[in-house]
Amino acid sequence: MKLYRPEKIYVDPAVADEPVTRYTLRQARDLPVVYFQSQKQLAELYAGDTTLTQGKKQLILTRHPGRFLKTCQGCTNCRVHCHYLTVTYATNCHLECTYCILQAYLNNPFMRVYANLPELLAELDAAFAANPDGVYRVGTGELSDSLGLDHLTGIARWMVPFFSGRKNAVLELKTKTDNIANLLEIEGSPNTVISWSINTAAVSSREEWKTATLEEKFRAARRCAGHGYRLGFHFDPMVHYDDWERDYRAVVEALFDRIDTRQIAWLSLGALRFHKELRDVIRWRFPRSRILDGEIVRGTDSKYQYFKQIRVEMYARMMEWIRRRSSSVAVYLCMESPDVHRKVFGSNPSLRAGLGRYMDERVLVTIRGA
Repeated sequence: MKLYRPEKIYVDPAVADEPVTRYTLRQARDLPVVYFQSQKQLAELYAGDTTLTQGKKQLILTRHPGRFLKTCQGCTNCRVHCHYLTVTYATNCHLECTYCILQAYLNNPFMRVYANLPELLAELDAAFAANPDGVYRVGTGELSDSLGLDHLTGIARWMVPFFSGRKNAVLELKTKTDNIANLLEIEGSPNTVISWSINTAAVSSREEWKTATLEEKFRAARRCAGHGYRLGFHFDPMVHYDDWERDYRAVVEALFDRIDTRQIAWLSLGALRFHKELRDVIRWRFPRSRILDGEIVRGTDSKYQYFKQIRVEMYARMMEWIRRRSSSVAVYLCMESPDVHRKVFGSNPSLRAGLGRYMDERVLVTIRGA
């Protein structure tokens, strides 16, 4: 796939001497660079009238002013928690997925990288030290693709070694790219799970612009596994359409044909869901999208989603196809109710203690390679 190249890079004076800034400017030495003279000048850029499409062409290196480590925002209204934590070292994404929440969530359109990485790592160190008996599954792909900018920023070169060797923490890098060059140039670690969002060819071609193809993702996954990383795959968002059963089963078969299940840390399933604000953005930015077709209703959390019986049917069929290929690979549902979990998993003893405990156990299994 084609890697992201901005038209211009803006540098906040607060991070001008940070290692991430220096690395990025070396990688993009042929691009024009503008150094802000003050925080006021940076604020004026944010306050300008720039469209999302235009804003994505500009990369801003700046400082994150608050806490990096947070509970996954997707779990804020969850009734089944998986203990997922997130750190944000970038916001916005150059990929163009029609259903992406960032189109309606972010308050400015620019690609931003928070270059004060030493503060991020110090915050993680303090959090881990404060509760040494805890288990930490930390993701970075909530507000940006985890690897989408890595060829420019090199942040994986710092994050992977930081987590390497820890007995109770893993880093998950979620991506829809095959941008793994930096990962292959450093020592791989089971403490880092490289995860791909995967979908059917029909959905990807229609709704996931600029992303890697399914075969490119599998090829990148095999290379990462061969380098010592663990793998994750997220069937999310699953889309309901006429041929969904045939197409999703084909993706499941392709996954198990190409990937050794012993290298997979976990799989997740999640059906399409979105806020009202995003629905309006999709209709404006992607008038030919079919993502809003189907039997969609507004749920108790104010998000739009498929009827419960449709979601349960989709998950149950996926579990049937997955279990035919592997009886042991870990599978969980993302942002679903206890009732949906019960209908899909029944009385699965592995989940009786709760999804959070189950995923904590998967973290420890992943690290130990058992």
